[in-house]
Amino acid sequence: MIKPIVIIPLRAAAGTLGRLADAFDPRQRRGLQRAMAQDVVAAARTLRPVPDVALVAEDPLSARRLAGRRGLVVEAAPGAGLNLHLACAVAILGAHRPDTAALVLAADIPMVQPREIVRLLRATAEHDLVVVPDRHGRGTNALAFRLARPPAFAFGPDSCLAHIDNANRAGLTVRVLELGSFALDVDGPEDLDLLRGSPGAPRTHAFLTGAGPDDEDAHQAAE
Repeated sequence: MIKPIVIIPLRAAAGTLGRLADAFDPRQRRGLQRAMAQDVVAAARTLRPVPDVALVAEDPLSARRLAGRRGLVVEAAPGAGLNLHLACAVAILGAHRPDTAALVLAADIPMVQPREIVRLLRATAEHDLVVVPDRHGRGTNALAFRLARPPAFAFGPDSCLAHIDNANRAGLTVRVLELGSFALDVDGPEDLDLLRGSPGAPRTHAFLTGAGPDDEDAHQAAE
C-alpha cells in the first residue's frame, strides 16, 4: 500500500479561536490550538503504514515545531485564505506523488479516532471525493481524494454543500461520510463544553486541566 498523506491546515495566530476570547487570552488560545492539532497529528500517525503529515501554515516555524522531525511543512502566503492555501499545497504535493490518497483534516477536531481515519481513507477506493461534515451537517471537517484529482476547495459557510456542488460540476464521484469522532470542531464555548464531557483528545484535555505543555513546548509530544 502506498502510504497516504494527511494535510492539516493551521489558522494564522491572529485568527485563532476568536470566539473563545472571553475565556482564554491569546497565548492560551494558541496553546489550545496546538494541543488540538497535536491530537489530530497523533491520531493520524497511528495508521500503518504511517502517513506523511503535512502542515499548511503562514507561520512555518510554529508549524515545524508541531510537525516534528517526521512532518512536512508547506508555507502558505499570508492573507491568501484557506482554500488557496490548500490548492497550492496540493499542487506541490501532487507533483511528486499524484497517485497518493490525501486526507485534509481540520486541526480543531481533537476527538478524531484512528479507526475512523481508516474508514475515510478506504472510501477513496470507490469515490473521487469523500466529504466528512461537522455535527451540524453544514461545515466540512475532512476531505479525502487522490492528489491527481483534487477537488475545488470551498471551506467557509455551508462548505459541505459547496464541496458536493463543486465535485458534481467537475464530474467527480462524491460521497458524504458521517464519522462521529470527526463531528466536533472546537470553535466556541458550546463546543468546548461538549469536548470537556467527552472521552478522547488526551492532549487537549491535559491542556484544559492545566496539565499539558504550554504552546512553546508542546511540539515535543508530536514527535
